Amino acid sequence: MSTDESIIRLLSEALEKLEIAFGEALELSHEEPYQNYDIENVGMAIGLIRKFQKPIFKRRPDLKPPPPKDYVPDPPLTKEQIEFVNKLNEIDIKRIDKALLSNACQYWRKVARVLALQ
Repeated sequence: MSTDESIIRLLSEALEKLEIAFGEALELSHEEPYQNYDIENVGMAIGLIRKFQKPIFKRRPDLKPPPPKDYVPDPPLTKEQIEFVNKLNEIDIKRIDKALLSNACQYWRKVARVLALQ
């Protein structure tokens, strides 16, 4: 087993454990709000591991795990969508951000649900 393969195996095991801990911390956060600090730390650790994996996957794409079975990538933007996005000014973007953030809360939600509330 190469060094890259060993590192990826160890990182994958660490990610699995962190994701389990993240789920447990999320469940606890509903009961005890101070647990949000732990959730933030676990989330940051997951992000750092994924950042560390990126150059390895770039060098050794064969080590990258396949996407989840239900993963569907977003289609490319249409010409009309690109034109619409290009017309947005700073005020429009701030309004969109404000609308999204005003519906966010301390609990995790899917973006589609947040958008549907508007």
